[in-house]
Order: sequence, then C-alpha cells, then structure tokens
Amino acid sequence: MKKKKFSKGNDIGSKIIAGVVVTLLVVFAFALVFGTVFFGIAGVFKLLGVHYESWYSLLLFVLLYGLIGFIGEFIALPLIGLVKHIFTATYQVFFLTFVIDCSFSLTSIHIADSLMDSINISFGTKCITVVIFFLVEYVLSDNFDNKKDTQMKA
Repeated sequence: MKKKKFSKGNDIGSKIIAGVVVTLLVVFAFALVFGTVFFGIAGVFKLLGVHYESWYSLLLFVLLYGLIGFIGEFIALPLIGLVKHIFTATYQVFFLTFVIDCSFSLTSIHIADSLMDSINISFGTKCITVVIFFLVEYVLSDNFDNKKDTQMKA
C-alpha cells in the first residue's frame, strides 16, 4: 500500500482559508455586538428625544462613551464585588449595585456629552438612559438568572 503524500501547497492553502474564515467570524461577531449597542443607543435616544447632528456624531458619542465607561468599569466592578461580599440581603446588594453602576454610567455619559458639541442630552434624559442601561444589563447578567433560580427553588 502506498501512503498518500500531501503537497505543501494544499497545506498552506487550507491554513490560509482557515485563517480567513476564523478572522471573518471574529469580525462578524464584533460587528454584531457593536451594531446591537449602537442601534440600541440610537433607539433609546430616539425614544427620549435626543437630537444629534448626524450618524457620525452619534457613532463618535458611542465610541467615546464606551471608552470612558470601560475605564470607569475598572473602578466600579471592584466596588460592586465588595458590596456583594459585605452585604447578604438581595435588596441591599441590588440597591447599592444600582447606585454604583448608575453613578459611573452617568459620569461617563456626562463626560462624553460635555466633550461633544454635536449632541446635547438633558440631565433627566441622561438619568433615564442610565437606568435603562442598568436594568438591561442586570436582566441579561448571570446574577439575575441565579437569583431567579434560587427563588424558584425556595
């Protein structure tokens, strides 16, 4: 019996195709997540009556808010972890998590709004937006599922 020998050309070609497919999957995943966030914020702003000059200014606002919020999360997440460790009552943990998360999100939105002239958001709208973001994040988090499961078992 003869063993089949694979040529180097086939091996390199298949590696290139695999690399391209993996790269396209990663790019598609990032585009899907960013598109969801971008159009989610655009929808919330449309419902709340926020006016912006163009889609480009909204895109710049979302990127700026994301960058500032990412930096703020480095401070907020350890504080929230500390709250969860210290307090045992679920309503206390929820309330303090709400206060910490909304404070940092409100600060991020305010800084991004202050740095841009092409988008103007009133303080009340900022507060409503932050609460909506918190509730969506809380419902989609693992904490909500775990609490719901433990309440169902009890």
